[in-house]
Amino acid sequence: MTSAARRVRWLAMAGVLLASVGCGDPGGAVAASPTGSTSVTPTATPEPATCDEPESATIELVASSVLFNVTCLVVPAGVPLDVTLRNEDGVNHNFSIYTLEFASAFTGEISFGGETFHYQVPALDPGEYIFQCDIHPADMEGPLIVR
Repeated sequence: MTSAARRVRWLAMAGVLLASVGCGDPGGAVAASPTGSTSVTPTATPEPATCDEPESATIELVASSVLFNVTCLVVPAGVPLDVTLRNEDGVNHNFSIYTLEFASAFTGEISFGGETFHYQVPALDPGEYIFQCDIHPADMEGPLIVR
């Protein structure tokens, strides 16, 4: 994937991430110029991602109707993760983790419809990440918060 394609994909994912955690409004004003173009003037810093999920090093994911059963994950820092992905769809899925800069932190093998996969994810540093299915990133993704 080219650098430009990664940047476009990351920007799209960042927008989805912000929208999925209620941070889609940049808190700024939009002003139109006489030529019809617009500009955004930020008035507030976006809040960090939050979610109400309990912190756990054991994650049970179900892929069904090209969606994960959860939209946000909270995991402990410095502890390996045990992730189970049960694929109830007739299409392929996987589980991957990326930094907000779209650097890969973990890429899981692809599961076929009807399969259950167990992933051992190395311990992550505290911070915010994105988890997703690499095959369906627009529909199967969300914030992963490491505390």
